[in-house]
Amino acid sequence: MRKFLMGAAAALVLGTAGATVAAESSRVFPKAADGISGETIRAKLGSMGYRVDRLEAEHGYWEAVAVNDSGLPVKLKYDRGTGELINAKLL
Repeated sequence: MRKFLMGAAAALVLGTAGATVAAESSRVFPKAADGISGETIRAKLGSMGYRVDRLEAEHGYWEAVAVNDSGLPVKLKYDRGTGELINAKLL
């Protein structure tokens, strides 16, 4: 019984800590209700001659892996709220 109570208390503490971290991360990366869609990012890259292999929403930004006409893969990060390019690097 004692192990059960200690486990329940630990779960309660960790659950509260997780909720606090989630609340803080939502302030760092606010969710934009009318943010840029993945299709907009895909179309933007397509118009520049890139084929998008992967596009995922991650922690307040869109992460894309795309390949240009020369076959060079690139990893790009776009802000989900504004669609602004944050980072790009060759893979």
